[in-house]
Amino acid sequence: RLLIFVLLLGLLLTACGTPEPTEPPTEPPMTAERLVQEVMTATAEKPMTSGTVDMEMAVTIAAEGVTMEMGMNMTCVTMTSLEPYAGYAEMTMTMDMLGEQTTQITRQYQMEQDGSIVSYMNVDGTNTWDKIVLDMDMDQLMQESQNYNYLTQTVDALQLDESTQLLDGQEVYVLRIDLQGAQMQEALQSMGMLQELLADTGMEFDFSALTVPTVYYIDAGTYLPVRMEMDIQGMGEMMSGMLGSMIGEETAGMQVDIPSFKASYSKMTYDPVEIPTVPAEGKLK
Repeated sequence: RLLIFVLLLGLLLTACGTPEPTEPPTEPPMTAERLVQEVMTATAEKPMTSGTVDMEMAVTIAAEGVTMEMGMNMTCVTMTSLEPYAGYAEMTMTMDMLGEQTTQITRQYQMEQDGSIVSYMNVDGTNTWDKIVLDMDMDQLMQESQNYNYLTQTVDALQLDESTQLLDGQEVYVLRIDLQGAQMQEALQSMGMLQELLADTGMEFDFSALTVPTVYYIDAGTYLPVRMEMDIQGMGEMMSGMLGSMIGEETAGMQVDIPSFKASYSKMTYDPVEIPTVPAEGKLK
């Protein structure tokens, strides 16, 4: 009887059939617009960013039949915290001109004081400190600098590579865009850099001549940016215009050519670190 029961049970199972395996739901394909939203969400949860900025520039200046070539390399280690707001940058700049090479190290400390953003700068080996009060309050800085908001303004022009890549063994999405001058100006302003540049130099910049092919590398697992590369084109025209506004007729016939100007932001991390604070002698400024 037990054998008959087992046989009948087998027949019933066969008659009913076995359930078809179900596939796990698949995520919708990644798009540039969706990736930007993922980046904004991921960075909103990371109030601290550290990284290294590298720049390499070649300059040729010609005037009255004389041509002078100059090279500049810069490496800047940066740390920024939004909660509470604080920033530190240590920049090493090397210039090669007329066969001579000079190196200068500049340290910058940034903080909130009385509702304003204040920077203290010191050149290594000197007792001179520069204090710069940015023309923006804390609310403006928080609104403009965090979460890569500037990417949403250019999302229609962003192009996402069809497949991911490996960057230093890390799977990444690759976003590309050719930023125009106005978009570059908006990006610098959104990152809080333009206001500081204007305050530091006291000059106005005409970005209309610039074209900046830019590549963003986004971690495919965390959606956090890990690297950015920029090829800045049109700086010669921009610098010529700046020299004209600074010196006037003395620049007549002077031509500035910048055949190469490349920048990158790499080694980006989001782990909490202790940000150096301005020394007492700097606060006396």
